[in-house]
Amino acid sequence: MREILNGKVDPELLRDRIILVGNRNTSTGDIFYTSTLPNLELSGQIYGIDYHAHAIGQILSSIIDNRPMLHSWGDIGEYAWIFIWGFLAIAIGRLTQSVWTNILGVSVAGFALFSCGYVMLWVWGIWIPVAPNLLILAVNGVGLSAFYQHDKFLRSQINERQNTIQHTFTVIHNGPLQTLAYGLKHLRAKDIPYEQLVGQFEKLDREIRELGEFLKLEALTTEESLRLGSGLVLELKRPLHDLLYEVYSSTLERKDFEYFQTLKVKIRNFEQIDDKYLTIKHKREICLFLEEALCNVGKHAQGVKRVQGSGVYSANKYNLSVRDNGSGIKSKLENKGTKHFKMLAKQLGGEFRRESLSPRGTICELSWTPTKEF
Repeated sequence: MREILNGKVDPELLRDRIILVGNRNTSTGDIFYTSTLPNLELSGQIYGIDYHAHAIGQILSSIIDNRPMLHSWGDIGEYAWIFIWGFLAIAIGRLTQSVWTNILGVSVAGFALFSCGYVMLWVWGIWIPVAPNLLILAVNGVGLSAFYQHDKFLRSQINERQNTIQHTFTVIHNGPLQTLAYGLKHLRAKDIPYEQLVGQFEKLDREIRELGEFLKLEALTTEESLRLGSGLVLELKRPLHDLLYEVYSSTLERKDFEYFQTLKVKIRNFEQIDDKYLTIKHKREICLFLEEALCNVGKHAQGVKRVQGSGVYSANKYNLSVRDNGSGIKSKLENKGTKHFKMLAKQLGGEFRRESLSPRGTICELSWTPTKEF
């Protein structure tokens, strides 16, 4: 220092240079904590003179090399940046439908984040948070995706159980319950012989036992089948129009519906239908709809002489209907079956109606577009 002040140093040694003078003695307390130089003996510490050297080096690079000055956002900006990527990770986990799709989405988002950080640092000299965002992508993206997949699985299990309960109730309603109602009606009226009444309840016992065996078999096998109230078991992989013929014929042969005994004319016409967009569940519900509509004729259509079951195309829609010339609808209340079939029509993107005809009779109709994918 004295030699420089006294002019004993050659000026050419100092020309076009920046000279920093400082003390590298730990006792002076001129120490800053930093992680930029991890190979220092005192880890995380840097002398004040070195700190100023780095600052001057950045200024010179900005002026001579046109490199942007390094800086960062404020706390609010960084927190907002982290929040945005956290929300993006949640959206990815919510929208993806599979684990591999989610992993791909998180990987693309992570690459985009890393690229964005690199470009902003290289072009504008902005140091943005990258590591915390990568962490939150992994946690929210993959973790929430796993949660949503588990939640989806639980919901599917619940829906499957509800469908099983609904199907079991429908089979019981269209089979044993009808036999029971028929027997109780004549038991109260005392208008049939005792032996015939006993035979009716023996039939009920057989139906309940057969139904129990069928439900056990259905639960243990992957074969898709449907047991009608008549006892007929249908293989649902068959074409739908063939199934409808079977349902129509088998149901009208039942002896436990008194108004079936007054039928004089039975008409059926089920046109061939493209059922490639229908699931096994849809075919099951459609068959149950036809069975329920026919059972209602046998239970409620007093004085019926004629019944017509048809499935025909009209205006690109398939109209499945049951018409009779009985006494018509006497109550406007919606029973459980009506509500269920309105829900089925909604699932198919179609319509359901059940109304009286003039001068007498009832129509029960389900219509939908067969070429529409559900």
